[in-house]
Amino acid sequence: MLFCYLMAMSPPPEEPEKPETPAVEATVTCKTLTIDGGNEAGKLAKGHTQVDATRLSEGEVGTVGPAVDEVRGLALAEALLTSNTILSWIHIGSELCLTEVEGGVHVKGTHTYFTNEENVVPIEFDVRVDEAGLITVVGR
Repeated sequence: MLFCYLMAMSPPPEEPEKPETPAVEATVTCKTLTIDGGNEAGKLAKGHTQVDATRLSEGEVGTVGPAVDEVRGLALAEALLTSNTILSWIHIGSELCLTEVEGGVHVKGTHTYFTNEENVVPIEFDVRVDEAGLITVVGR
């Protein structure tokens, strides 16, 4: 009985120290882009159709057209947005974050418009280029 009492009174055994694991940080580069709604639309490249990303519902696909050169990724998405080939705003403009992801560029931000009052609305979509070079915009 004395043995059980001593076992209950003794402190728990110390656990061996575990080496510290360094924190792993995910690196996601976000290119910020401001589109001013006052800018005139640029010329659409031959065979391109303007896609209004503000109106795309989740999963809905808008087709821009064929990529005209080897530009891909952030540079392509930025060119399509600044030329207003992909519309990311209604009335005023948009504040966007472009992140390169597998298969294209993820775009997330807000666009601003006025009715009787100022409206700042979230916007999110992907710009993709398939193996054949077809540029699409997918609502998220």
